[in-house]
This record gives sequence, structure tokens and C-alpha cells, in this order.
Amino acid sequence: MLNMSASIDSKIHNRDLTALKMIPDHRNETNPMASVIVITRNRSTSLARTLEALTHLDYPAYEVIVADNASTDDTAKVAAEFSARYLFCPLSYGISRCRKEGVEAARGEIIAFCDDDCVPVQDWLQHIVRRLQNEQDLGLLGGQVINIGFEAAHQYKGRQKWTNRNGKLAFAADPREAEFFGNANLAFRKAVYQMVGGYDPFFIACMAELDLTMKVRRHGFRIDYEPAAVVRHHHTGVNYKRGRFFYDNQLMRLYFYLKHCRPKCFSEWLGFSYREMQLVGDDIYKWSRSFAAAILKVRLQRLPSVATDFFNIISARLAIPWLLWRIRKQDLVAKDTIDNRLPPRGIL
Repeated sequence: MLNMSASIDSKIHNRDLTALKMIPDHRNETNPMASVIVITRNRSTSLARTLEALTHLDYPAYEVIVADNASTDDTAKVAAEFSARYLFCPLSYGISRCRKEGVEAARGEIIAFCDDDCVPVQDWLQHIVRRLQNEQDLGLLGGQVINIGFEAAHQYKGRQKWTNRNGKLAFAADPREAEFFGNANLAFRKAVYQMVGGYDPFFIACMAELDLTMKVRRHGFRIDYEPAAVVRHHHTGVNYKRGRFFYDNQLMRLYFYLKHCRPKCFSEWLGFSYREMQLVGDDIYKWSRSFAAAILKVRLQRLPSVATDFFNIISARLAIPWLLWRIRKQDLVAKDTIDNRLPPRGIL
């Protein structure tokens, strides 16, 4: 069993443990229905490899859902060839909204995510269902991701740990140190997902699963790792998470951090500001190298994306007051929803 560190717990405020008592108990069911959701965009060849592997799973009761983020290739045709349920999502939805649509359409009690560049082993789903069915306090389950074709720290993609850098996480070489698991191999019960509020559609580019992890832990559930639930993650050379105008990784990181760990006093704000200035310096340095490479190597076609990167570095920091306003507004709505949904504590 994975021993999650206390570093994340110290960042979670207003923990609510009543949710644990409200989740249905499926421990006595035989082979509960599972839904495998695959998010994709313009990677039909890779998607076919994933869907082929999913047809050979040894679990008897499951469906496959393909959530397509506005592909322009033959993704829909590939999904039909493998008899997968197909959901078309507009480009504006981004990753989080596509995942949200997939979960809402799912018929299964168990939700398992596998990306379109991943190949699960035959008993992958069997291990996932066994753990989630038998452990009532298990909120999110991450599986083993074997990264193929990735270099340096990226060989540990799929598992991350907390750092004191305003939401900028680090890859975890040791799965026992991981505090977050990626959607390439992530599973949960639909009842838990609905209880905690599900995916936040604001996370258009990335970090949706990190936000979900924080909410699951705040409601008193555990996050754990199952090494036997294996997927092989192949490097495709195509990344649709980067390059968005404004709604890029920088904004997602700040929104995630301020939503869950925003400073509470002047000294904390001072520390946040100091760390952010360091990150800006790092980002500007990396950007200057990209800009110089585009000029010196006469790769002028890269200049528009380099310009977008610079805009995103600056605009994300200028957007902090707007993010705080949005989070405050969201907190008020969430409080009203929870107050109306939960029964009086005295009868739990």
C-alpha cells in the first residue's frame, strides 16, 4: 500500500469526512460494470492501437467510450471499427471538459481512464475493479505507467509529487513518493467523482486530475497506487496540451495553486510572490533560448508559437486577481451546493 506523504494533507483546508459514509457499498457485487474512457484528438493510428488492446481485456463487464476533442482525421471511423461509444466534443472544451463529458455518459460504476497513446495489459481492468470494489475509502487509484520513448525525467510521466513552488510539481521516480497520478492510467468510482464535484472544466490544457485529487482528499478519501494495473505509454511526438493562447500551462498552474493552497496571511503572500518571481525568471530564460534558436537556426515558422509562449508567461501572472475572484465565486457556489446536498451531521 502506498504511503502518501503529509505534505499535501497540510495544504488541504476544510476537510469534510462525511462523504465516506454516503458512498454506496458494492463489495458484495460480482463484476460491477466498468467504463473505460479514452480521450483523443487527431491521433487515429495511435487510438487504433489503444482500442485494439482494450478489446482483449479479461474483465467481463465493461464498455469503451472515445471522447474526441474535435479531431479532423478518421477518429470517428476508428472508434466505430472497434464498437466503442463515440462522443464528439468541440475544440473549445479542452481536456477537462472532454473527460467530464465522458464520465457523465458512462454507464459503469467504475471509471477507468486510458489515453490514446497507451496500451493496457490484459488484466489491467481486473486489478482496478478489485481494488476499488474492496476498499471503500479508496478515492483515486493510479496504475503503473511504463513510458516508452521518453527521456530524462519524462520517463516518470504519470506520477508526480508536491514541491513548494506554487503548484509546479516534480516527477516521482519512486511510485511510493507519488502524490498525484496522471489520467493516462487513473480510476475511481463514479459515486466518489460525483460526490466531490468532478472535473473542473476550467482546466482546458492540463492539471484536471491534480485538481480532482485535491478534492477527493479533501473529502476524506485515500489516493493509492496499483503496480499490477499496467499501461505502456508510447511517445507520439504530438502534444496538444501546449501552445494555447492564454489558457496555457502557466494559467492552469496558478489557478490550481490558488484554488487549493492560496496564501492566508501577509507572510504567505510574500513567500508566494518571491517564488513566483523566481519562476518568472526561469520561464523568461527558457523562452529566450527558444527565441534565439528560432532566429539563429532560421526556424521562422516557430516564431508565432514562441510569441504565444511569451504572452502566456506574462498574462498568467497579470491574471492572478481575476483567478482569485473566480475562485472566490466558485467557493460560494460550492458551499451552497454542499449545504443543500449533505444531511444533518447528527443523523450520519
